[in-house]
Amino acid sequence: MQQPTNEKRKVRGKTEVRITIIYLVIGILWITLSDEAILMLGQSAEDITRLQNYKGWFFVISTSLLIFFLIRQEIRKRNAVEDLLRLRNEELSESLETIRQYQTEKRSSQKRFLGLYENIREGFAWLDISGNIKGANPAFLNMLNFASEQLLGKHYRELCPIGFTRFLSEIEERGYTDIIDIELLNSTGQKVPVSLMAYKMPAPTGDSEEIWVIVKDIVDQKKAEKDILKAMHRAKQSERLKSAFLANISHEIRTPMNSIIGFAELLGNDDLPDERRKWYSRIIAENAEMLLAIVNNVLDISRLETGQLKVVRHETDLNKIISDIYDLFTLQAQEKGIELNIKNLLPKELAIVHTDESKLKQILINLTGNAIKFTHEGQINISCSVENGEVYFSIADTGIGIAPEDQKAIFERFRQVDDSTTRKYGGTGLGLTISLGLTELLGGSLKLESEHGKGSVFHVRIPVQTPVPGNETTLKKDSVLSRKPEGASILVVEDGRASSLLIKEALRELDANIILVKDGESAIEVCSENTAIRLVLMDLNLPGIDGTETARLIKEKCPGILIIGQSAQQPSHQNSSKQQTIFDDFLLKPYLPKELVALVKKHI
Repeated sequence: MQQPTNEKRKVRGKTEVRITIIYLVIGILWITLSDEAILMLGQSAEDITRLQNYKGWFFVISTSLLIFFLIRQEIRKRNAVEDLLRLRNEELSESLETIRQYQTEKRSSQKRFLGLYENIREGFAWLDISGNIKGANPAFLNMLNFASEQLLGKHYRELCPIGFTRFLSEIEERGYTDIIDIELLNSTGQKVPVSLMAYKMPAPTGDSEEIWVIVKDIVDQKKAEKDILKAMHRAKQSERLKSAFLANISHEIRTPMNSIIGFAELLGNDDLPDERRKWYSRIIAENAEMLLAIVNNVLDISRLETGQLKVVRHETDLNKIISDIYDLFTLQAQEKGIELNIKNLLPKELAIVHTDESKLKQILINLTGNAIKFTHEGQINISCSVENGEVYFSIADTGIGIAPEDQKAIFERFRQVDDSTTRKYGGTGLGLTISLGLTELLGGSLKLESEHGKGSVFHVRIPVQTPVPGNETTLKKDSVLSRKPEGASILVVEDGRASSLLIKEALRELDANIILVKDGESAIEVCSENTAIRLVLMDLNLPGIDGTETARLIKEKCPGILIIGQSAQQPSHQNSSKQQTIFDDFLLKPYLPKELVALVKKHI
């Protein structure tokens, strides 16, 4: 049963008092108007009876009126109290609804905080004011590889022996710390670089304080910083090497250029004897080849870095490559007083392979030239073998050798053991870099064995395709290459007058009719009218119709004509396949006259 409220008790008390007063008044009136008073006023029995009736009606009416007014007043007051109670109940209901909403929001906030606490990538831990760990989120535990029960109760000093004093002093002085880069110890005692900040906060109970610590793992950041420092160091090293390279290559280029210009001017002397004129011409040719080699090295390293060099495999005679290398360097070795030896030639069935002949030859030329450059006495031995679909070359010298700490560096661009501008040995410092790049382009490897002062051995391994036994084809012999194309006509399509004259003079030894034109339209017209043309030397960069389109149109009109493309630019990857279907061969400028003659003989 519900207990009466204070308001209800007050209403009941007032009602009881008023009812008592009413009856007291009625009782007084009743006594005052007693029978003796009525007998004194009445003259007869009828008067007395009438007065008695009046007395009764008076009491009834007065009592009724008093009770009516009293009850009406009490009803109004009771209604007012009930209205007040309803208002209080409504206010109470609104307060209860507000409390329920607050509790709902509180639970939602707790869920959000718990979700953040559980899933945030940063570590979070709280400590008591003395530094004892009271709890940590999963990120913190994973960061330091701790289980929750292992970490609880540990003192912060155990995780951070270095920097603990600074941490607590800042908390004590300011109530928070700045962002601190520090190392914490994980469960195995290893150092984990982190960035942390901490705040002093009231504890949930309100009777104490605790320390909140937010920790971010910066292992990747530190690694990135180290990588940036290494990259900066490499950039500075590269800049230094480039400066040395520019100084050295300026010297390397100016030296042969000086000889070429000087002896070319001396050739203009009308009184010059024939022997001396031939000698000057030979010096000019040698220096031009030296200059060409320098330019080719710079172009090759650029093509390697941009991925413009493509592998073109065809039938290759390894013995011929070795013989060519020997012929190329034997005079240079004799002038230095050292022996150049070929240790072995391969059996015919092993010597024929499919690979990129020009790139393989360039690798061996660079390595052999390097060996001769750095060898002052003794010998250089070249050997070759083929095993399990791979060809192995070794170039061994008795030169100055390379110390172990320098062996990796010499394969970098512009590097030699001595990088100074006053170094003893010339060269651009690109030969070994190009050799390594070409070897890797062919899918092989280049390794070095060396000891300072005791010589070096370079090992080259290149995967090759060997012909199926019984289906071997042999390369064209020198006797075939040396035959003269009697009565043949060769069309030279070249817009440069000097280049046209050079080609014409180079091909003078051939018994062939050389026709010169300057553009694609003329070339198409001449090929259509002259059925004696067997070969076209086509420059790719022509005015009007370019060389590739001109060659395609000639092939359509005159299918039997062979076309050799010429260009100072290496074909791009996009155009390479297209040009291979149109041109029968390709000659990259600049080239030596003897290379042009050999290529023409190959196709006529």
